[in-house]
This record gives sequence, C-alpha cells and structure tokens, in this order.
Amino acid sequence: MTNQLLSKFIIALVISQSIVACKLTPDSGSSSGTTDGGSNTSQGGGTVQPSPSPSPTPSPVPTPSPTPSPTPSPTPSPTPPPTSGDSTGSPDVNCGTAVAGILDAGTISINNGGVLTNSMQVNLSLDRQFVRSMKISNTPDCSCGTWEPVAATKNWTLGKANGVNAVSVQFRDYDGSLTICASASIKHDNLPPQISLVAAAGNTYLTATNNIFNYAATDAGSGVKAVSCSLDGQAVSCAGNSGSIATSNLSSGTHKVVVTATDNLNQSASANLSFTISSPYREITQNKSVTADNKVDILVVVDNSPSMQDVQKNMAKRVSSLMDQVKNLDYRIAVTTTDPSSKTVGDGRLLPLTGFTNQYVITPAMGLANAQTALSNTVQRPEVGSASEQGIYATYRVIERALAGEVNQKALFRPDAAFSVILISDANESATGAKNKPQNLIDFVKSNWPNKRFNFNSIIVRPNDSACLSAGREAYGPTYDALSRLLGFGTVGGSIIGSVCASDYGAQLSGIGQSVQQMTKTLDLECAPIGSTQSAVLVLKDGSNYTDAYEIQGLKIVFQNSLPAGKYTLSYKCQ
Repeated sequence: MTNQLLSKFIIALVISQSIVACKLTPDSGSSSGTTDGGSNTSQGGGTVQPSPSPSPTPSPVPTPSPTPSPTPSPTPSPTPPPTSGDSTGSPDVNCGTAVAGILDAGTISINNGGVLTNSMQVNLSLDRQFVRSMKISNTPDCSCGTWEPVAATKNWTLGKANGVNAVSVQFRDYDGSLTICASASIKHDNLPPQISLVAAAGNTYLTATNNIFNYAATDAGSGVKAVSCSLDGQAVSCAGNSGSIATSNLSSGTHKVVVTATDNLNQSASANLSFTISSPYREITQNKSVTADNKVDILVVVDNSPSMQDVQKNMAKRVSSLMDQVKNLDYRIAVTTTDPSSKTVGDGRLLPLTGFTNQYVITPAMGLANAQTALSNTVQRPEVGSASEQGIYATYRVIERALAGEVNQKALFRPDAAFSVILISDANESATGAKNKPQNLIDFVKSNWPNKRFNFNSIIVRPNDSACLSAGREAYGPTYDALSRLLGFGTVGGSIIGSVCASDYGAQLSGIGQSVQQMTKTLDLECAPIGSTQSAVLVLKDGSNYTDAYEIQGLKIVFQNSLPAGKYTLSYKCQ
C-alpha cells in the first residue's frame, strides 16, 4: 500500500511539472516568428502570457521511505521579446530572407485598386483582423521592411520610377504568429509619350504637289490614349498611334506640322516639323500707271552716212504713211542721227526741223500737213555724217541729255507717254561700249521710267538677207535686230523689223505707225506668264478687276482697247 501511494505521488509530481513547462513554452506559431527587421527568431515580437491553469494538489500521504526521487527535467525559460519593438520605418530597409507565415493573409491595395500612377507617393489600404503589427515591403515577398503598428491606410513611397512596383504586407498577431505575405502591384509612369515625326523621302516641297509626313507615338508606361495632328494651327486627320499626314497645294512659304500624343495618365507631348514650300514658278506682281491713253513720243534715228542718201530720199517720200497711223494720237516726234561724234548733228543732239525756225519737236499743234512736211524734210539729210553708225548709242545719249535738262531733248519726253524709236540704217552698231548694248538701253529706259512702254523699230539689212546686202548696202544689222526682238517683235504694239532694201517704205512706216498706235493698248511683262494667253494674268485697275479682253503676246499683255488712265496691278506666274 505504501508503495502504491508513493507511485501515485511521483506520477502526480511529473504531470504537474509538465503542465508548468507547457505553459512556459511558446506556441507552435511562435517558431516561425521574426525579429523586427526580418531576422529569424523563435517567436514573434509580443511577450506571450501563460494561461492561469492551477497545478493539481496531491493527496496527503505518509512520509515515504528514503527511496531516491527521479530528477525532473529542467524547465526552459521563455525567449525574451525582440528589442526593436513595433516601430514605423522607411521602405526597403532591413531586408533579409522572406519568412513564410502560417496565418491567413491580410489584404493590401494601392490607390484603391488603381493600376497606374504618375506619382511615387501612393496610398495603401490594409486589412487584417486580430493582429498587432505589420511590415510593408517594396518587394513582392515581404522580405524587407520594419515592423510597425497596424493601420488601415498608409502613405507609401514606391521603390521604382517608370516601371511595375510590387508592394507587400505581412501581419503579426498578438501571439507573434505571422500571416502569409499579401502583395499588390501598380505601374508607375511619369514620362509623356515618345513621338517620331519625319518627312517622307520623296517630298518635293513645291506648290501644287503633295508632301507626306510620317509619325509614330509610343508610350512604354501607361500607353497612348489619343493622338492629334495639326498643320499651320489647323486640325488635320490622324490615323491612330502611327500613320502619315498628307499636305497638298500649299502656298509658297514656311509651314509647320505638329503631332501631339496623350497617354492614359493624361501626360502629353508634342513634336513639330517646319518646312518650306517653294514655287517652281516666280510669282510676279507689277504695278503700272497709265495717266493718258494716247500719248506717244517718237524718236527717228537716221543713218546720215554716205551710203544712205537714197534710203533717206525714199523715206522722206513715204512719211505720210507713218503720220496717217499716228495722226489721232497725242504725239511728239523728233529726229537725230547715228553719228556718235558730230558737235552739231551727232552725239544725241536733236536736229532742228527743216523749214521751221528754232523748232525741234513735231506736235499735233502744228497741223497734220505741217507735221508731215517737217518730218519729210528733216529725215532727208544734207550733211555727210560719220561712217561709224551708232543708233543705239545715239538713243542712249538723247535720253541722257533729256535727263540732264537740255531743253530740246527734255521737250520730247513725257513720263506718261509710250516711247518708240524708228531706226533707219544699212549698217550695224559699229561699237560695243556700254551705251551700245541693247539690254543696257532697255534697262536705262526702265530705270528712269519704270512704267513707260518702249519699242525699237529697225529698218535695216536683215540678218541673212544676202540679196539686200549685195545691193550696195554696208552690213547686216544683227545688233538692231536683237534689240527689236527683245522689245516685243512680232507682237501687237511690239517692235517692227523692216528692210532698207524695200522699194516702197510706205507699208513699213504704216506698220510702224500702227504698232505705235497699238502701244496704247499694251503693258510690258517681266516674263512670259504660265497658263492661258487669255487668262494667265490677273489685272486690277484702281483696285478692281479690269475686264477688258486681252491676249498675252511674248512679254506683252495686249488689250482689246486702249488703256484708260489709272493704276494697274498685274499678277502672274512665270517659269
């Protein structure tokens, strides 16, 4: 009996000691706990309090005999809590090996479940019941972070700009047990779309042609939401995130195409390209003034060299044909010679009218009969002039003398009158100085009278007219021929090229007179217009459309009727 009681006492003592040891040992969940900062430990951060279960009281027994009692196992002491405690830390600190939890995971969302953001600062929504602390990490596996008190929301800084960011959270309960890691992700993008805008290789950049500009908009972050395009500030069609912009019939000058792209975070960027359109044609605008519709100043340049006596006589007999054509015009007519050096009848001096005292210019006020007589007698020269014939030089010098204020020459020229030269010579221009060149004479007239209509009629030995040359004439006249062609030969109101070998000068002088008359219907052009000969030039008179029919003839615009006084604007294009 005594032995049985002793055995029961020993069993009760061992059971009591085991119960106490159990209460002092952490629960199984503590074995997976971590210290703050992520280091592996045997328990969580909070101190585990033992349960208040009482130890059993053994029944009274007699004092046993001195039998040795078994030695109880030592009771393990509880592991002290981590020293760091629950604290608030910054992201991506205290990184280590991720520790798997055993409790159900909590939840985490970023910006209320958003998938895109352009800010590194976000808001976390966190949820897990019955936990004491949490640890947030900028990794998907909860391997970083600092333990801190549980909060339902938290402002957080993402770890990576312009990329996908994973943020994870792990909770710890009051017994130190860890939850399974929970994570969420969001894409950060604070860069606008990238735009490529280039001109197509085949562009010509000319008026009346098409030009292509290729574009592409990309955004590696949030993606492209919209693309818009404009040309010179006006919206044009865009075909999606990439495509081309076609331009057509742009006016000459500088233009700009702009492509703007917006991403899904409403961040936008633009690319622009400026280009210049040139015209394959020259765009001409001429302003001309017509102050009278029938004024013409005529200079007759007579070759007074020995070989021209017979021509002068023939000319003198036929001047009536010229006068019949100009009799209804407001004319002024004067005569000079091709002599470049005579101090009385050469070097651009006007000849006194034969039979009239101290008169040098023929006008309608003299009456038609007197005008015909004065011209006929004056072109028949009594003197024998220089054999160095220079009709272009003589014309140049007449104008120079007029501009210098010499009375006789000044009386011939009116700034608002057309100017026609009638040259009669059986030789060519015999010198090649600056004042002997056709283009220099044309430029000289235009520089002093920009709006003056000007022609140069040549009665000469035509180039290649060998029959005329062999009839006792001195030389071909290619320089005079060239000057007449530069001033509208073959056009209405243009220059006439006649022959000194004609048996009757009447027809030639009549043609010259008709051409002089038609000069009042013409305006000179800078270049040959492109387009219809009846519509290539836009004509304005005093700011309004001038509707009189016209025809383009070479470098002249010839109207159906004489031009009334007014200010004219001509607009056209040339090659």
